[in-house]
Amino acid sequence: IHGSTELIKDLDPEAATRLLDPPIKLMLDAVARYNGTVNHVLGDGVVAIFGAPTAREDHAVMACLAARAMLEALDAWHGGAIRARIGLHSGEVLFRHVQIGKSHTSDSVGAAVHIAARLEQTAEPGTACISAATYALAKGFINARRLSPVAMKGIDGEVERFLLLGMNYAASRWSIRAARGLSAFTD
Repeated sequence: IHGSTELIKDLDPEAATRLLDPPIKLMLDAVARYNGTVNHVLGDGVVAIFGAPTAREDHAVMACLAARAMLEALDAWHGGAIRARIGLHSGEVLFRHVQIGKSHTSDSVGAAVHIAARLEQTAEPGTACISAATYALAKGFINARRLSPVAMKGIDGEVERFLLLGMNYAASRWSIRAARGLSAFTD
């Protein structure tokens, strides 16, 4: 949630929770609707992974759908009084279950997690910023505009990024695959 510290700075923790819980619930609902797994619920946001623990061929598209659903739900909630920034990146991660004492949680580890977090930091309030890797996997199913690449601490070179504009609901898996090129049939 963009500017959450400013929103809650004069509130006691219970009042802050009452203010932030409804938009967090909207985000959690969007993740669940599109088969994502919530890694962490932070005080002002969520970290989710798509394609784990069960692998999904369409994980990038599902993540984009969830991002759009989050932004649309927040825009509709209280007239868009609370806005979010979203970062999406596709890459290899280790998804694991962690036990600490009697507590159980899940976690994902890998550079992809950090790149997604840094993309979120570059997004404007009310938008989703996606990496070139996510764009390549979701291309045809999404509408996006190229943004200027950004340097990221710990990453060699600049990271290409795109602004997620919306979804191409008319696209089918087969029409997208055909546009990308199908393998020749041989007997």
